[in-house]
Amino acid sequence: MLNRFVVDNLEFAEMKWKAMQAGDAGEAQLRILLENYQLTEHVLFNVSLQASGKFQIDCIVVTGGFVLVLESKNIAGELSFEENPTRLVRVRNGVVTTFESPEIQLERNMQLLRQWLTRHQISIPVIGAVVWTTSSYPLIMKSPKHLPMMFLSTVPTFFTQQQAHFPKILTKEDCSELTKLLVEENERCKFSRYPLFPRWQTKVLSIKQGVRCVCGSFAMQRNKSSWHCEVCGIYDKRAHIATLKEWFIFVKDTISNREACYLLGIESRHIAKRLLKSAGLIETGGGRSIVYKWPW
Repeated sequence: MLNRFVVDNLEFAEMKWKAMQAGDAGEAQLRILLENYQLTEHVLFNVSLQASGKFQIDCIVVTGGFVLVLESKNIAGELSFEENPTRLVRVRNGVVTTFESPEIQLERNMQLLRQWLTRHQISIPVIGAVVWTTSSYPLIMKSPKHLPMMFLSTVPTFFTQQQAHFPKILTKEDCSELTKLLVEENERCKFSRYPLFPRWQTKVLSIKQGVRCVCGSFAMQRNKSSWHCEVCGIYDKRAHIATLKEWFIFVKDTISNREACYLLGIESRHIAKRLLKSAGLIETGGGRSIVYKWPW
């Protein structure tokens, strides 16, 4: 996706984008595992909540005896959990990279979740663990001291052990009510991760025009009511939607008719309007001030 954009710090943007993709892949692996084992029906992913501050948790598992917070990390290499200052140091292919300690992140989220539960007058233990979701397990050179960290395959065993350790406090109905409350709060506090360039304080210098084909080229041309790729020959009526999504992911949370004409490489404002509407975007404003938003 990034090859459409010329930015002032491409190396940094590529690093952040790869980290995001790795994180998303890791969370998907955790989701598949929990769904396959069916440990409990009360499992939520990417939950945004508000306590003393706004926070987001990768995975929350509600049980009758405890609430489990899981933070998934997809970081490969040789890992050391350092102190003074607290950080995670990764060595991979001779390159040293530092990250915020997953242990600190997990502790912060657990504390905020406890605050949130207290505010809603719910008394139940909150426990947590960091789950490594990499396809090749990292080599832990120096372990953390306080909170458990595990590989993906050991999550079911850890969950069963915790269930045996904590007595039940909440009934099935209580668990359902707490899960419903978390879902409702998440909808109110939902965190918008896009657009990325403004979040990364990365300036866009130029944008490559044209609709990207599935073959990777920017050779799509408008042919009556469809798009035709001059490289691979494919026809696709909805090819513009993926290109529009790239804009919303990286550049801005709105797009105007004029910006769409430039991005898609078309001259007709009328065609641009039809394409924007066909993409299922949310129209806001009126007259010449109309802009469109992606329905995240």
